Amino acid sequence: MLVEHSFVTTLDAPEALEIITQMLYALGFSKVAPIAGKSLPAEACREFIFPDAPPARTGTGPLRILLSFDRGRVMVAASAWPRRQTAFRYRSGSLTRRQKALLEEKLLLTAGAVESILTGESMESIQNRWNALDTRWRAEKAARHRRSLFVGLAVLALAIFLVIRVAALLHH
Repeated sequence: MLVEHSFVTTLDAPEALEIITQMLYALGFSKVAPIAGKSLPAEACREFIFPDAPPARTGTGPLRILLSFDRGRVMVAASAWPRRQTAFRYRSGSLTRRQKALLEEKLLLTAGAVESILTGESMESIQNRWNALDTRWRAEKAARHRRSLFVGLAVLALAIFLVIRVAALLHH
């Protein structure tokens, strides 16, 4: 899943990138090795990854943010890839439609927050929206685990019932 967003700012590159970097750090992102585009120097490009936790704990691969700054134009690319990958195809892992929608919302929030922080929105406001989305993500994941547990217990109960029933028929 990929979300791209671009906008124009009147801030200089170092100032804009520093404000954005501080915001992403506050949200839990980590900066990865510097990259350079075909026509942009490494100082004008930055890449971040979230979370530091293993992908198995999050349900998806890490969120990645790629920032580039070129003469006042800020380009943001936010992406998340599936947890499992085979040699020739990607699998969506085990995400439900609701989880996919929440992941898309998180990518959109992150990409939009980059512009919002430069236009004066408070970090507290962005952090509150991020935390609310994270709470919804955890609630959906917990609900899915409860459903899986219920189905597992129902299958186990059915298997026990069938074993008892067959054993009872064999003794008569």
